[in-house]
Amino acid sequence: TTPGCMRSSRYRWATTVPLAHASAPVLHSTLSPMPNRSASAFAPIVSPLHCPWGEKALSHYLGADRSTWRQYDTCALLEASRRQIPLLIDQGTADDFLEVQLKTQMLVDSAAKANYPVEVRMQPGYDHSFYFISSFIAEHMAFHARHLLIP
Repeated sequence: TTPGCMRSSRYRWATTVPLAHASAPVLHSTLSPMPNRSASAFAPIVSPLHCPWGEKALSHYLGADRSTWRQYDTCALLEASRRQIPLLIDQGTADDFLEVQLKTQMLVDSAAKANYPVEVRMQPGYDHSFYFISSFIAEHMAFHARHLLIP
């Protein structure tokens, strides 16, 4: 039998998608296989090629050939990209993972090198918690809404 959490997840998906299409047609573009118009993240690992978590995960999933890892590295992708979409990143300054794992400054440097439009907001006093995300999620939704409405 299907676990209850999976049944409820399927139910939510089956009811949410039609509801979203009916109540907000602009959302359709987020659910279609169309190119992204914007991207955002909270406290992302910006370069798994250069952090312990990324090295552990990518070596287990993809093997030892680091050249195959580049397609999963935001900094490498950003520098090589020919298409630029607006990018918003929020990062807490009190995040214990900032320097060793997340390395947000690497993204700032890669964006400058590639002349890529990115807004990195360092949020004073915030860490890697749910409270951090809940404090800024509405701004991320508004950011995406602005870019979805562009013809």
